[in-house]
Amino acid sequence: MSIEELSNKGIDSFVNNFVSFISKKAPEFCITQYKKHEMKLNKGLPEYIKANYQRCAFVRTLLKRDRPTELDKIYESLQFKIDDNILKEDEIKSSISTDLHRTIISGYAGNGKTIFLKKIYKELIDNQVNFYPIFLN
Repeated sequence: MSIEELSNKGIDSFVNNFVSFISKKAPEFCITQYKKHEMKLNKGLPEYIKANYQRCAFVRTLLKRDRPTELDKIYESLQFKIDDNILKEDEIKSSISTDLHRTIISGYAGNGKTIFLKKIYKELIDNQVNFYPIFLN
């Protein structure tokens, strides 16, 4: 057996042992950390959701700079291009909320990315899904 084969076997063995160790210890660690921070989460999370909900439910526009406008009243649905496919907004939202896919939405400035994400955040809260969206602006 060559040094390279031994090295690859050693790496494979290490990776397998590491994955096994993590799969056994990670749930225990996560539960411990959750219990440790449960009070902070339960206290801060509702406040976070309420504050962000208000930020997402109203937007300022160029036409009405003096006061916020309800997002639902001015929102226009978007279409998305993925490779050569054109997808409707509902298809993207369904994919994100049901499968919890990590999704990158990119485009030029002014294409509506932030408004779309605010709309999704608001809808997820309104529909009381079983996870919490984190909106970073």
